[in-house]
Amino acid sequence: MKFFGTALLLGLGLSTVEATDVSFSFPDPATPYLIHGLCAMGASSVSATSSDPSVSYTPYSAPFGDRVQLWGDSDSYKTSWVRYTSQCKGGIYLQPSKKIIESVGIKDIVLTATPEAGKQVTVCAFVNPNMSDGEWGTVLPQNGFSESRIFAASINRLKSYCKVITTTDKVDAVNSPPPGPRVHDVCASGTLNDNGHHYEVVQYPLGTMVWYEAKAAAEAKTHCGKSGHLVTITSKAENDHVVGLITAKTCGTGTLSFSFIGLTDDAEEGTFEWINADPKAKEWLWFNGKEVTSDLPTGTWGRQQLGGFLVRYKESTVRAGIIREADIYLVPGGSKEKLVFKAFKSFIRIDVDWKQSENYKNAVGLLGSYSHQGERLGRDGQFIKDTNAFGLDWQVIPETDGPLFHSYEGAVVNQKCIMPASYEGSTALHGRRLGASSVDEAVAEKACNHLLDPDEKKACVFDVVATQDLSLASTW
Repeated sequence: MKFFGTALLLGLGLSTVEATDVSFSFPDPATPYLIHGLCAMGASSVSATSSDPSVSYTPYSAPFGDRVQLWGDSDSYKTSWVRYTSQCKGGIYLQPSKKIIESVGIKDIVLTATPEAGKQVTVCAFVNPNMSDGEWGTVLPQNGFSESRIFAASINRLKSYCKVITTTDKVDAVNSPPPGPRVHDVCASGTLNDNGHHYEVVQYPLGTMVWYEAKAAAEAKTHCGKSGHLVTITSKAENDHVVGLITAKTCGTGTLSFSFIGLTDDAEEGTFEWINADPKAKEWLWFNGKEVTSDLPTGTWGRQQLGGFLVRYKESTVRAGIIREADIYLVPGGSKEKLVFKAFKSFIRIDVDWKQSENYKNAVGLLGSYSHQGERLGRDGQFIKDTNAFGLDWQVIPETDGPLFHSYEGAVVNQKCIMPASYEGSTALHGRRLGASSVDEAVAEKACNHLLDPDEKKACVFDVVATQDLSLASTW
Protein backbone atom coordinates (compact mmCIF):
# COMPACT_ATOMS: atom_id res chain seq x y z
CA MET A 1 0.00 0.00 0.00
CA LYS A 2 1.25 3.46 -0.83
CA PHE A 3 1.67 6.31 1.63
CA PHE A 4 -2.12 6.69 1.42
CA GLY A 5 -3.79 10.08 1.54
CA THR A 6 -2.31 13.47 2.11
CA ALA A 7 0.08 13.58 5.04
CA LEU A 8 1.60 16.65 6.59
CA LEU A 9 4.14 16.35 9.38
CA LEU A 10 4.46 19.78 10.83
CA GLY A 11 7.49 21.64 11.81
CA LEU A 12 7.12 24.17 14.59
CA GLY A 13 9.49 27.68 16.06
CA LEU A 14 12.09 26.84 18.65
CA SER A 15 12.49 28.14 22.17
CA THR A 16 14.16 26.74 25.26
CA VAL A 17 11.71 25.23 27.76
CA GLU A 18 14.24 23.68 30.14
CA ALA A 19 17.97 23.18 30.01
CA THR A 20 17.55 19.99 27.97
CA ASP A 21 14.24 20.50 26.14
CA VAL A 22 13.54 22.33 22.89
CA SER A 23 10.20 23.54 21.61
CA PHE A 24 9.17 24.37 18.06
CA SER A 25 6.06 26.42 17.14
CA PHE A 26 4.26 26.68 13.84
CA PRO A 27 2.00 29.62 12.90
CA ASP A 28 -1.65 29.76 11.89
CA PRO A 29 -2.10 27.28 8.98
CA ALA A 30 -4.13 29.86 6.99
CA THR A 31 -6.04 27.10 5.20
CA PRO A 32 -9.61 25.79 5.62
CA TYR A 33 -8.63 22.17 6.30
CA LEU A 34 -5.48 20.73 7.80
CA ILE A 35 -4.15 17.18 7.29
CA HIS A 36 -1.00 16.63 9.28
CA GLY A 37 1.20 14.58 11.56
CA LEU A 38 4.26 15.36 13.69
CA CYS A 39 7.64 13.63 13.74
CA ALA A 40 11.04 14.22 15.33
CA MET A 41 14.44 12.49 15.15
CA GLY A 42 17.27 12.59 17.67
CA ALA A 43 14.86 12.88 20.60
CA SER A 44 14.32 10.59 23.57
CA SER A 45 10.76 11.84 24.05
CA VAL A 46 8.38 14.06 22.10
CA SER A 47 5.00 15.61 22.88
CA ALA A 48 2.74 18.11 21.15
CA THR A 49 -0.18 20.38 21.93
CA SER A 50 -2.66 22.30 19.80
CA SER A 51 -4.80 25.35 20.46
CA ASP A 52 -7.69 23.28 19.08
CA PRO A 53 -8.97 21.26 22.09
CA SER A 54 -10.41 18.58 19.79
CA VAL A 55 -6.93 17.60 18.57
CA SER A 56 -4.54 15.47 20.61
CA TYR A 57 -1.28 13.67 19.79
CA THR A 58 -0.17 10.18 20.81
CA PRO A 59 3.41 8.85 20.39
CA TYR A 60 3.31 5.91 17.99
CA SER A 61 4.31 2.56 19.47
CA ALA A 62 6.99 1.85 16.82
CA PRO A 63 9.68 3.95 15.10
CA PHE A 64 8.38 5.82 12.06
CA GLY A 65 8.61 3.67 8.94
CA ASP A 66 6.36 1.46 6.85
CA ARG A 67 2.82 0.53 7.96
CA VAL A 68 2.45 3.34 10.47
CA GLN A 69 -1.19 4.37 10.97
CA LEU A 70 -1.16 8.10 10.28
CA TRP A 71 -4.33 9.20 12.08
CA GLY A 72 -6.18 7.95 15.13
CA ASP A 73 -9.65 8.07 13.58
CA SER A 74 -8.80 6.17 10.39
CA ASP A 75 -7.02 2.82 10.07
CA SER A 76 -7.14 2.90 6.25
CA TYR A 77 -4.11 5.15 5.79
CA LYS A 78 -0.76 3.55 6.52
CA THR A 79 2.70 4.46 5.30
CA SER A 80 4.91 2.60 2.86
CA TRP A 81 8.19 3.29 1.04
CA VAL A 82 9.67 5.18 3.98
CA ARG A 83 13.38 4.66 3.27
CA TYR A 84 15.35 7.76 4.26
CA THR A 85 16.04 9.96 7.27
CA SER A 86 14.75 12.83 5.14
CA GLN A 87 11.35 11.10 5.56
CA CYS A 88 11.83 10.91 9.35
CA LYS A 89 12.63 7.18 9.14
CA GLY A 90 13.30 5.82 12.63
CA GLY A 91 11.95 8.94 14.33
CA ILE A 92 9.17 9.35 16.88
CA TYR A 93 5.80 9.87 15.22
CA LEU A 94 3.06 11.76 17.06
CA GLN A 95 -0.26 10.46 15.74
CA PRO A 96 -2.97 13.14 15.56
CA SER A 97 -6.36 12.05 16.87
CA LYS A 98 -8.09 13.27 13.68
CA LYS A 99 -7.24 12.99 9.99
CA ILE A 100 -8.99 16.15 8.77
CA ILE A 101 -9.21 19.22 10.97
CA GLU A 102 -11.06 22.42 10.27
CA SER A 103 -8.09 24.65 10.94
CA VAL A 104 -10.18 27.62 12.02
CA GLY A 105 -9.58 26.40 15.59
CA ILE A 106 -5.80 26.14 15.19
CA LYS A 107 -3.70 29.22 15.85
CA ASP A 108 -0.68 27.42 17.25
CA ILE A 109 0.75 23.88 17.37
CA VAL A 110 3.72 23.30 19.68
CA LEU A 111 6.08 20.31 19.64
CA THR A 112 8.39 19.78 22.63
CA ALA A 113 11.30 17.33 22.48
CA THR A 114 14.02 16.10 24.82
CA PRO A 115 17.25 15.52 22.81
CA GLU A 116 19.04 12.21 23.10
CA ALA A 117 22.51 12.43 24.64
CA GLY A 118 24.92 14.00 22.17
CA LYS A 119 22.27 14.43 19.45
CA GLN A 120 20.37 17.30 17.88
CA VAL A 121 16.62 17.25 17.34
CA THR A 122 15.44 17.23 13.72
CA VAL A 123 11.87 18.13 12.80
CA CYS A 124 10.54 16.83 9.47
CA ALA A 125 7.46 17.86 7.54
CA PHE A 126 5.66 15.96 4.78
CA VAL A 127 3.70 18.36 2.59
CA ASN A 128 1.37 17.69 -0.31
CA PRO A 129 1.43 20.95 -2.30
CA ASN A 130 -2.29 21.64 -2.47
CA MET A 131 -4.86 23.59 -0.53
CA SER A 132 -4.38 21.58 2.70
CA ASP A 133 -0.82 22.85 3.27
CA GLY A 134 -1.82 26.52 3.39
CA GLU A 135 1.30 28.66 3.28
CA TRP A 136 3.61 26.00 4.71
CA GLY A 137 4.86 24.82 1.31
CA THR A 138 6.39 28.29 0.94
CA VAL A 139 7.09 29.15 4.58
CA LEU A 140 9.09 26.03 5.47
CA PRO A 141 11.80 26.43 2.77
CA GLN A 142 12.01 30.14 3.58
CA ASN A 143 12.82 29.21 7.18
CA GLY A 144 15.64 26.77 6.53
CA PHE A 145 13.83 23.49 5.88
CA SER A 146 15.58 21.32 3.29
CA GLU A 147 13.35 19.88 0.57
CA SER A 148 13.92 16.22 -0.29
CA ARG A 149 12.79 13.99 -3.12
CA ILE A 150 9.17 13.50 -4.09
CA PHE A 151 7.72 10.10 -3.23
CA ALA A 152 4.42 8.45 -4.09
CA ALA A 153 1.33 8.61 -1.90
CA SER A 154 -1.51 6.87 -3.69
CA ILE A 155 -2.47 9.29 -6.49
CA ASN A 156 -0.68 12.12 -4.66
CA ARG A 157 2.96 13.03 -4.27
CA LEU A 158 4.49 14.13 -1.02
CA LYS A 159 7.49 16.37 -0.47
CA SER A 160 9.40 16.08 2.77
CA TYR A 161 11.08 19.02 4.51
CA CYS A 162 13.51 18.63 7.41
CA LYS A 163 15.44 20.99 9.66
CA VAL A 164 17.98 20.42 12.44
CA ILE A 165 17.14 22.44 15.55
CA THR A 166 20.32 23.88 17.07
CA THR A 167 19.40 27.36 18.33
CA THR A 168 16.33 29.28 19.36
CA ASP A 169 14.37 29.51 16.15
CA LYS A 170 10.91 30.56 15.10
CA VAL A 171 9.06 30.20 11.82
CA ASP A 172 8.00 33.55 10.42
CA ALA A 173 4.26 34.00 10.73
CA VAL A 174 2.16 33.81 7.60
CA ASN A 175 1.16 37.28 6.44
CA SER A 176 -2.29 38.17 7.77
CA PRO A 177 -4.98 38.49 5.11
CA PRO A 178 -6.66 41.86 4.56
CA PRO A 179 -9.83 42.63 6.53
CA GLY A 180 -13.09 41.21 5.24
CA PRO A 181 -14.46 37.74 4.41
CA ARG A 182 -11.90 34.96 3.98
CA VAL A 183 -13.03 32.48 1.36
CA HIS A 184 -9.88 30.40 0.63
CA ASP A 185 -10.80 27.55 -1.70
CA VAL A 186 -14.54 27.74 -1.05
CA CYS A 187 -15.29 30.39 -3.67
CA ALA A 188 -19.08 30.23 -3.34
CA SER A 189 -19.74 29.21 0.24
CA GLY A 190 -23.26 29.64 1.57
CA THR A 191 -24.84 30.91 -1.64
CA LEU A 192 -28.62 31.03 -1.78
CA ASN A 193 -30.63 29.82 -4.73
CA ASP A 194 -34.24 30.82 -5.40
CA ASN A 195 -35.46 27.47 -4.05
CA GLY A 196 -34.55 28.56 -0.52
CA HIS A 197 -31.62 26.14 -0.06
CA HIS A 198 -28.10 27.12 0.92
CA TYR A 199 -25.19 25.42 -0.83
CA GLU A 200 -21.52 25.06 0.01
CA VAL A 201 -18.68 23.72 -2.11
CA VAL A 202 -16.23 21.88 0.15
CA GLN A 203 -12.86 20.75 -1.17
CA TYR A 204 -10.45 18.34 0.40
CA PRO A 205 -7.11 17.33 -1.15
CA LEU A 206 -7.68 15.16 -4.21
CA GLY A 207 -7.71 11.47 -3.37
CA THR A 208 -8.28 11.76 0.39
CA MET A 209 -11.86 10.49 0.63
CA VAL A 210 -14.38 8.17 -0.97
CA TRP A 211 -18.12 8.79 -1.44
CA TYR A 212 -19.16 7.35 1.93
CA GLU A 213 -16.68 9.60 3.76
CA ALA A 214 -17.95 12.62 1.81
CA LYS A 215 -21.55 11.71 2.73
CA ALA A 216 -20.69 11.53 6.44
CA ALA A 217 -18.72 14.79 6.30
CA ALA A 218 -21.57 16.61 4.56
CA GLU A 219 -24.14 15.38 7.09
CA ALA A 220 -21.91 16.57 9.94
CA LYS A 221 -21.92 20.14 8.65
CA THR A 222 -24.40 22.83 9.70
CA HIS A 223 -25.15 26.32 8.42
CA CYS A 224 -27.25 28.80 10.40
CA GLY A 225 -28.88 25.94 12.29
CA LYS A 226 -29.62 23.90 9.17
CA SER A 227 -28.27 20.39 8.66
CA GLY A 228 -26.34 19.48 5.53
CA HIS A 229 -26.30 16.59 3.09
CA LEU A 230 -24.64 15.79 -0.23
CA VAL A 231 -26.43 17.85 -2.84
CA THR A 232 -29.45 16.34 -4.57
CA ILE A 233 -30.65 17.96 -7.78
CA THR A 234 -34.35 18.07 -8.60
CA SER A 235 -34.64 20.45 -11.54
CA LYS A 236 -32.72 21.87 -14.48
CA ALA A 237 -32.56 25.24 -12.72
CA GLU A 238 -30.96 23.65 -9.67
CA ASN A 239 -28.64 21.63 -11.92
CA ASP A 240 -27.45 24.85 -13.59
CA HIS A 241 -26.99 26.49 -10.20
CA VAL A 242 -24.89 23.55 -8.95
CA VAL A 243 -22.75 23.59 -12.10
CA GLY A 244 -22.11 27.29 -11.51
CA LEU A 245 -21.05 26.68 -7.92
CA ILE A 246 -18.64 23.88 -8.77
CA THR A 247 -17.18 25.85 -11.67
CA ALA A 248 -16.87 28.98 -9.54
CA LYS A 249 -14.99 26.97 -6.92
CA THR A 250 -11.96 27.04 -9.18
CA CYS A 251 -11.91 30.80 -8.51
CA GLY A 252 -12.56 31.99 -12.01
CA THR A 253 -10.62 29.44 -14.05
CA GLY A 254 -13.84 28.05 -15.49
CA THR A 255 -12.63 24.47 -15.07
CA LEU A 256 -15.28 22.02 -13.90
CA SER A 257 -14.02 20.11 -10.85
CA PHE A 258 -15.02 16.58 -9.90
CA SER A 259 -17.12 16.61 -6.73
CA PHE A 260 -19.28 14.09 -4.93
CA ILE A 261 -23.06 14.52 -5.09
CA GLY A 262 -25.89 12.68 -3.33
CA LEU A 263 -26.39 9.92 -5.90
CA THR A 264 -25.88 6.26 -4.96
CA ASP A 265 -26.68 2.73 -6.15
CA ASP A 266 -26.61 1.20 -2.65
CA ALA A 267 -30.14 -0.22 -2.98
CA GLU A 268 -29.58 -1.84 -6.38
CA GLU A 269 -26.26 -2.18 -8.17
CA GLY A 270 -26.20 0.03 -11.25
CA THR A 271 -29.46 1.86 -10.47
CA PHE A 272 -28.67 5.26 -9.00
CA GLU A 273 -31.08 7.16 -6.81
CA TRP A 274 -30.93 10.25 -4.65
CA ILE A 275 -29.99 9.70 -1.02
CA ASN A 276 -33.06 11.53 0.29
CA ALA A 277 -35.58 9.74 -1.98
CA ASP A 278 -35.85 12.63 -4.42
CA PRO A 279 -36.53 11.62 -8.05
CA LYS A 280 -34.65 8.47 -9.00
CA ALA A 281 -32.03 8.54 -11.70
CA LYS A 282 -30.51 5.67 -13.69
CA GLU A 283 -27.78 7.79 -15.25
CA TRP A 284 -25.26 10.32 -14.05
CA LEU A 285 -26.34 13.95 -14.29
CA TRP A 286 -25.49 15.91 -17.42
CA PHE A 287 -23.40 19.02 -16.95
CA ASN A 288 -23.27 21.51 -19.83
CA GLY A 289 -24.42 18.80 -22.26
CA LYS A 290 -21.66 16.38 -21.25
CA GLU A 291 -22.28 13.31 -19.15
CA VAL A 292 -19.99 13.23 -16.11
CA THR A 293 -18.90 9.60 -16.05
CA SER A 294 -15.80 7.52 -15.62
CA ASP A 295 -14.92 4.19 -17.19
CA LEU A 296 -14.87 2.40 -13.87
CA PRO A 297 -15.15 -1.34 -13.20
CA THR A 298 -18.64 -2.38 -12.07
CA GLY A 299 -19.23 -1.83 -8.37
CA THR A 300 -16.15 0.33 -7.76
CA TRP A 301 -17.51 3.88 -8.07
CA GLY A 302 -18.01 4.21 -4.30
CA ARG A 303 -14.31 3.48 -3.70
CA GLN A 304 -13.03 6.12 -6.11
CA GLN A 305 -11.18 8.89 -4.31
CA LEU A 306 -12.03 12.48 -5.11
CA GLY A 307 -11.28 15.66 -3.24
CA GLY A 308 -14.53 17.54 -2.75
CA PHE A 309 -18.27 17.53 -2.37
CA LEU A 310 -21.20 19.90 -2.59
CA VAL A 311 -23.44 20.36 0.45
CA ARG A 312 -27.08 21.41 0.38
CA TYR A 313 -28.49 22.50 3.74
CA LYS A 314 -31.95 21.04 4.07
CA GLU A 315 -34.41 23.12 6.01
CA SER A 316 -37.68 23.09 4.09
CA THR A 317 -39.84 26.08 4.95
CA VAL A 318 -43.54 25.26 4.59
CA ARG A 319 -45.72 28.21 5.43
CA ALA A 320 -45.76 28.47 9.22
CA GLY A 321 -43.57 25.45 9.92
CA ILE A 322 -40.17 23.91 9.30
CA ILE A 323 -39.39 20.23 8.77
CA ARG A 324 -36.18 19.01 10.38
CA GLU A 325 -34.85 15.59 9.52
CA ALA A 326 -32.25 13.33 11.10
CA ASP A 327 -31.11 9.90 9.88
CA ILE A 328 -30.00 7.25 12.37
CA TYR A 329 -28.03 4.30 10.97
CA LEU A 330 -28.22 1.04 12.88
CA VAL A 331 -24.84 -0.06 11.52
CA PRO A 332 -21.94 2.42 11.89
CA GLY A 333 -20.97 3.71 8.46
CA GLY A 334 -23.94 1.99 6.86
CA SER A 335 -26.37 3.48 4.40
CA LYS A 336 -29.24 0.98 4.40
CA GLU A 337 -30.31 0.10 7.95
CA LYS A 338 -31.80 3.53 8.61
CA LEU A 339 -34.38 5.18 10.85
CA VAL A 340 -35.59 8.58 9.61
CA PHE A 341 -36.84 11.06 12.22
CA LYS A 342 -38.79 14.08 10.96
CA ALA A 343 -39.96 16.87 13.26
CA PHE A 344 -42.59 19.42 12.22
CA LYS A 345 -43.85 21.95 14.75
CA SER A 346 -44.95 19.77 17.69
CA PHE A 347 -45.17 16.57 15.63
CA ILE A 348 -42.61 13.84 15.08
CA ARG A 349 -42.62 11.14 12.43
CA ILE A 350 -40.39 8.05 12.41
CA ASP A 351 -39.87 6.02 9.24
CA VAL A 352 -38.12 2.64 9.27
CA ASP A 353 -36.20 2.81 6.00
CA TRP A 354 -34.97 -0.76 5.56
CA LYS A 355 -33.84 -1.54 2.04
CA GLN A 356 -33.39 -5.29 2.17
CA SER A 357 -34.15 -7.87 4.84
CA GLU A 358 -30.88 -9.72 4.24
CA ASN A 359 -29.10 -6.83 5.91
CA TYR A 360 -30.49 -8.26 9.15
CA LYS A 361 -29.44 -11.88 8.63
CA ASN A 362 -27.74 -11.98 12.06
CA ALA A 363 -30.60 -10.23 13.89
CA VAL A 364 -32.60 -12.02 16.58
CA GLY A 365 -35.30 -10.68 18.84
CA LEU A 366 -38.94 -9.68 18.90
CA LEU A 367 -39.35 -9.81 15.12
CA GLY A 368 -37.79 -13.25 14.87
CA SER A 369 -34.47 -14.78 13.92
CA TYR A 370 -33.35 -14.27 10.33
CA SER A 371 -30.73 -16.96 10.68
CA HIS A 372 -33.53 -19.45 11.53
CA GLN A 373 -36.01 -18.57 8.76
CA GLY A 374 -37.76 -15.98 10.91
CA GLU A 375 -38.71 -18.30 13.78
CA ARG A 376 -40.11 -16.49 16.80
CA LEU A 377 -37.70 -15.97 19.66
CA GLY A 378 -38.90 -15.73 23.27
CA ARG A 379 -37.39 -13.69 26.07
CA ASP A 380 -35.47 -16.72 27.32
CA GLY A 381 -33.80 -17.23 23.93
CA GLN A 382 -35.91 -20.29 23.10
CA PHE A 383 -38.01 -20.51 19.94
CA ILE A 384 -41.82 -20.38 20.35
CA LYS A 385 -44.06 -22.26 17.91
CA ASP A 386 -47.43 -21.07 19.27
CA THR A 387 -48.17 -17.55 18.02
CA ASN A 388 -50.43 -16.88 21.01
CA ALA A 389 -47.70 -17.89 23.42
CA PHE A 390 -45.26 -15.69 21.51
CA GLY A 391 -47.54 -12.67 21.90
CA LEU A 392 -48.04 -13.30 25.60
CA ASP A 393 -44.32 -13.75 26.15
CA TRP A 394 -43.57 -10.24 24.85
CA GLN A 395 -46.28 -8.46 26.85
CA VAL A 396 -44.99 -6.37 29.72
CA ILE A 397 -47.61 -7.46 32.25
CA PRO A 398 -50.17 -9.53 30.31
CA GLU A 399 -52.65 -9.62 33.21
CA THR A 400 -52.93 -5.83 33.49
CA ASP A 401 -51.46 -4.15 30.43
CA GLY A 402 -52.90 -6.29 27.67
CA PRO A 403 -51.00 -6.71 24.39
CA LEU A 404 -48.15 -4.27 23.91
CA PHE A 405 -47.63 -4.66 20.15
CA HIS A 406 -50.15 -4.51 17.32
CA SER A 407 -49.75 -5.04 13.58
CA TYR A 408 -51.28 -2.78 10.94
CA GLU A 409 -51.15 -2.93 7.17
CA GLY A 410 -50.61 0.35 5.31
CA ALA A 411 -50.90 3.77 6.88
CA VAL A 412 -52.27 3.99 10.41
CA VAL A 413 -55.26 6.34 10.75
CA ASN A 414 -56.98 6.94 14.07
CA GLN A 415 -60.60 5.84 14.24
CA LYS A 416 -63.38 8.36 14.86
CA CYS A 417 -64.11 8.64 18.57
CA ILE A 418 -67.83 8.10 19.34
CA MET A 419 -69.08 9.11 22.76
CA PRO A 420 -71.09 6.45 24.63
CA ALA A 421 -74.88 7.02 24.72
CA SER A 422 -74.87 7.66 28.46
CA TYR A 423 -72.79 10.80 27.95
CA GLU A 424 -74.89 12.34 25.21
CA GLY A 425 -77.29 14.02 27.59
CA SER A 426 -74.61 15.53 29.79
CA THR A 427 -75.12 19.29 30.16
CA ALA A 428 -71.44 19.64 31.04
CA LEU A 429 -70.60 19.09 27.38
CA HIS A 430 -73.05 21.64 26.03
CA GLY A 431 -70.88 24.60 26.99
CA ARG A 432 -67.85 23.35 25.05
CA ARG A 433 -67.93 23.22 21.30
CA LEU A 434 -65.15 22.93 18.78
CA GLY A 435 -64.97 25.88 16.42
CA ALA A 436 -66.24 25.42 12.91
CA SER A 437 -63.67 23.67 10.71
CA SER A 438 -62.05 25.99 8.20
CA VAL A 439 -60.27 23.02 6.58
CA ASP A 440 -62.64 20.24 5.55
CA GLU A 441 -61.91 16.93 3.83
CA ALA A 442 -62.24 18.35 0.33
CA VAL A 443 -59.64 21.03 1.03
CA ALA A 444 -57.38 18.50 2.76
CA GLU A 445 -57.59 16.10 -0.19
CA LYS A 446 -56.41 18.83 -2.55
CA ALA A 447 -53.48 19.54 -0.24
CA CYS A 448 -52.59 15.83 -0.18
CA ASN A 449 -53.02 15.18 -3.92
CA HIS A 450 -49.25 14.78 -4.37
CA LEU A 451 -49.43 11.38 -2.64
CA LEU A 452 -49.99 8.34 -4.87
CA ASP A 453 -50.46 5.68 -2.20
CA PRO A 454 -54.17 5.68 -1.17
CA ASP A 455 -53.37 4.78 2.44
CA GLU A 456 -50.79 7.53 2.78
CA LYS A 457 -53.16 10.04 1.20
CA LYS A 458 -55.88 9.02 3.65
CA ALA A 459 -53.50 9.47 6.57
CA CYS A 460 -52.39 12.84 5.21
CA VAL A 461 -56.01 14.03 4.96
CA PHE A 462 -56.64 12.91 8.52
CA ASP A 463 -53.62 14.85 9.81
CA VAL A 464 -54.64 18.02 8.00
CA VAL A 465 -58.28 17.90 9.15
CA ALA A 466 -57.37 16.93 12.71
CA THR A 467 -54.86 19.76 13.08
CA GLN A 468 -56.60 22.28 10.79
CA ASP A 469 -53.14 22.96 9.38
CA LEU A 470 -52.75 22.75 5.60
CA SER A 471 -48.97 23.02 5.85
CA LEU A 472 -48.89 19.58 7.48
CA ALA A 473 -49.62 18.04 4.05
CA SER A 474 -46.15 19.05 2.89
CA THR A 475 -44.57 16.76 5.47
CA TRP A 476 -45.91 13.67 3.67
